[in-house]
Amino acid sequence: FVESVPLFMLFCVLLLHYGTHAYKRLNRNTGGAQVTDHSHQMVGLALTSMYMVYLYISETSLDVFNCGKVVSETGVSDGKWYMNSEPSEVCYEEGSMQAMLQPWAIITTLVYSLGYPLLIIYLLFKPDHRKLIRQDQLLRACGTGDTPDNNPFCFNFRKRYGRLYYNFKPIYWYWIILTILRKFCIVSAALIFRDNPTFQLCVILLIMFGAYVVQTKYQPWMSNAEKAQVCTDHEEEIKIIEDRINTENKKKVKNYDEIGLGRSAGKRVVLGNKYVSRAATSKRARAAEFFWNYNTCESVLLCCAVVVA
Repeated sequence: FVESVPLFMLFCVLLLHYGTHAYKRLNRNTGGAQVTDHSHQMVGLALTSMYMVYLYISETSLDVFNCGKVVSETGVSDGKWYMNSEPSEVCYEEGSMQAMLQPWAIITTLVYSLGYPLLIIYLLFKPDHRKLIRQDQLLRACGTGDTPDNNPFCFNFRKRYGRLYYNFKPIYWYWIILTILRKFCIVSAALIFRDNPTFQLCVILLIMFGAYVVQTKYQPWMSNAEKAQVCTDHEEEIKIIEDRINTENKKKVKNYDEIGLGRSAGKRVVLGNKYVSRAATSKRARAAEFFWNYNTCESVLLCCAVVVA
């Protein structure tokens, strides 16, 4: 049943897609490309939904292979292997529940546990996608890009794939892959080293500690407080993007200030390569920026995971 959850979510997304399509046709008399312009959000919703259940789905798939012997306190065993998740079910015997589930577990592991990360890698590392992601994140750092006018090249791309990279700095647009890999390594370690709980715990602790070190070193998340610095670090590239957008919209606007590209939450006035917001000066503001920083939150959570492990 659990392995059918992604299929059920996909069915719900398709139902929502065609329901929205029918609503636009019947009630709003919409035609042309506007009828299907919501399909980009539907793709993003499907990818995000799978990401949310990835760890649980992978763990459930691998549980079928997680078998062990039952040994009494005196060291006596009947020589059979039993599922750790269902101790009453015998493993590796013809006709057993584990034997019947094993082919399906192999399929779901290949499709969900391995197929989903490979799909994300393909979507993010595709050469033309990499360029669009970088441009879109630079616009996001400038506090813009949420309309076709100020994001003519990446607007639909953002709606379709934006949830995969929108939290990260432009140079770390691939970080979600490392997050998925961390989850898969944890559930794999729980299976591979099931016969030695002490070593199993050490491996999981090593994975979490490695994730904490990498997170602390690179600080990949892009909080609001860090967006101005990102703009400063990529001034020349932002100026090139600005010129491209202005060329595309030359009949309407001439520079960032006219289309609101230089403002973000009323705090930062940027643009192109002349203006960047000032860092917080008061202790209270600096403390608020620190504790609400995504990198701080991620580091604290990983540190807690290391302590708990």
